[in-house]
Amino acid sequence: MEIVSLKHISKAYDEGRVTGADDVSFEVQQGELFGIIGPCGSGKTTLLRILNALLPPDSGLASIYGNDVQKEVSFVRRKVGYMPQKLSLYKEMTVEENLNFFVARYNISEYESCQVSTRLFYQLEPFFNKPVGLLPEQIKRKLCFFCALLHRPAILLLDEPASNMNEEFKTEIWELLQSLRQQKITTLVASPYLEDADLFDRISLVKEGRILVTGSPAFIRENHPVQVFTIQSEQVADLMPVFEKSDLVEKCYLLYDKIQLILKPSVSQSQEMLSAIAYESGYSNLIIESAHAGTAASLMRLIIG
Repeated sequence: MEIVSLKHISKAYDEGRVTGADDVSFEVQQGELFGIIGPCGSGKTTLLRILNALLPPDSGLASIYGNDVQKEVSFVRRKVGYMPQKLSLYKEMTVEENLNFFVARYNISEYESCQVSTRLFYQLEPFFNKPVGLLPEQIKRKLCFFCALLHRPAILLLDEPASNMNEEFKTEIWELLQSLRQQKITTLVASPYLEDADLFDRISLVKEGRILVTGSPAFIRENHPVQVFTIQSEQVADLMPVFEKSDLVEKCYLLYDKIQLILKPSVSQSQEMLSAIAYESGYSNLIIESAHAGTAASLMRLIIG
């Protein structure tokens, strides 16, 4: 069942000089964990704010359960939970005072309970009497996440909930997202991290306000295949510029003691050609292996163009 829909959404800023969304269309099904992935400034926040009826589009239709979000704002507030990128908390108030404020805002008598919010509640409880402004960043984000779940929404919009945080926090957020999926809560997450792609049911890749591709990770890998190789050598640092200059290589990364290469689509007989490139430059003692090309590699190619 289609729960969230964007149809031909466009939005411009600064008298048309900056594009936030350019003819964007996609649908999200009930219970899906859906990712809006793209670099900073690509339009992810614009799309979430339009869906949450905080920003009117210049053209197009955004709907939730078939209702135009611009015409049914009260319906949106009941059905949608929103965690903005810039946390909407009152720093001078305590954690408990912030929660009481949002309880009153949602016009509910107490915290609605679901598996995720209950888990977050017990993590936040030791900080109830502390001013939010004095809390560590990860506790502030958990509080904002919890506030978005207070009224037990059917749809959750999260704007980069784990950006610039450590791996432990990111792992914890993804565990919470998986739990939301199990509870059939439809969740849209904006993320700048291409490597997050395989964690979603489906994604839309956004660049400069336009959707480059929408689909499952498997669909994207199948329709945008990428050849990835790793190269091991005692002279990795010396080999890097050799492959960076090659016409066969699209992207070259140094990963600790290895080089990872993304080859251009037209390249065949890849392993033999890479060996020849190294040999012609005087390098022969190296190990070249085909690597798993995750969805992130396909997305990188699409962004590069």
